[in-house]
Amino acid sequence: MRIRYDMKKLPNGQWCVYDIFTGIVAKHNGAQVIGLNISETDKMVNLLNKRDAEKCPNLKPKVTYH
Repeated sequence: MRIRYDMKKLPNGQWCVYDIFTGIVAKHNGAQVIGLNISETDKMVNLLNKRDAEKCPNLKPKVTYH
């Protein structure tokens, strides 16, 4: 799956999901994805990456053989 979102722990101890291309905190349903526990943040990363991959099916990594 294409990876666009990841998670990181902020200096204040909160977790957030961010866009790895822009560095900006991701939004879900109009709200920033910040302040969740580590498990919730991980689930949100998976959800947002899945949605992004569904919106952009032509950007899936191609299988290569060496």
